[in-house]
This record gives sequence, C-alpha cells and structure tokens, in this order.
Amino acid sequence: MLNTMSHTARRSFLQNLRHNTKYSNTKEQQHKSVTTQKCNNTEMQQYRSTIAQKEGFPMISSQRLKEQLAHLQTLTTPEGKGINRLAFSDADWQGRAYLMSLMREAGLFLRTDAFGNVIGHRAGKNEALPAIMCGSHGDSVPEGGNYDGIVGILAGIEVARRFYQ
Repeated sequence: MLNTMSHTARRSFLQNLRHNTKYSNTKEQQHKSVTTQKCNNTEMQQYRSTIAQKEGFPMISSQRLKEQLAHLQTLTTPEGKGINRLAFSDADWQGRAYLMSLMREAGLFLRTDAFGNVIGHRAGKNEALPAIMCGSHGDSVPEGGNYDGIVGILAGIEVARRFYQ
C-alpha cells in the first residue's frame, strides 16, 4: 500500500499511524493512546518493544549488532580508507571465521559449498516446507563501506538467534 502513495501521503500516513496507534492490555482491558504525547524515536522504540514483549515477539539487539559491526570493521587490511576485506584475503578469512562463530552461537549447523560459501541451517518443525533464506557476502569491495554486504549476514544471524531462543 505504501508503495502506491505519494511521498506526502506516505509521510502523513506514517505520522498518523505513529501518533494514533492504540494497544490493549488484555489482562486489564485498558486502552491507551500514544496521541497524548508526541513520540520521539527512543519513545517509539520503547513502545514497539513493549508491544512485542506483550505479544511474545522477541526484539533484536541493536547493541549486539553495533558491536558485531564494530568488530568486523577492525578486520580489514590497513591500505587505503574504508573496509578492505577482499575475497580470500587474510582479512576475509578472519571475518569468515568470526561470522561462522556467530552462526554457531545462533544454533545454526554450518556447511561450506564447493565455491566457499558458508551456509548456516537450522532445522524447522517441518523440513518439507520451504526454507527461509537470508544472507549476503562477507567480503568487501576495495575501500568499501562498513555495511557493504555484512548487514545481510548479521541480520540473518540475528533472526536465527531469535528463532533459536
């Protein structure tokens, strides 16, 4: 629906959604509205976290993701600026080992294909159903950005971690 709206309509819709969202506490059957005060980003994040916890949805750890990105940023060759974790370089192998350790911590079973791709797998309740797949590349282009490729892997690991917990 949002893709078919103009920029102004989309912005208005999201602002109204943010300020007019109501939720109910089923134990007390109370309705509270966030329209009584304007929400900043921190308040909105706390609100979403509260709703997710009430509904039984675990939240991702943004702090853990920041720490993982910071650690991966240290695994780069010092040449030039930006991230230099070129495919099959020492920095790439170090980054790969770190990512594999995160994948194991998240409860994934690992295998490496013939091309060197690391694939993490967590068995579902019904293996006959289609798999959910997420990922990207762990190496970088020369002088790449800190998020180049790696965010897709870390996001997949974080989701797997939440399923595991």
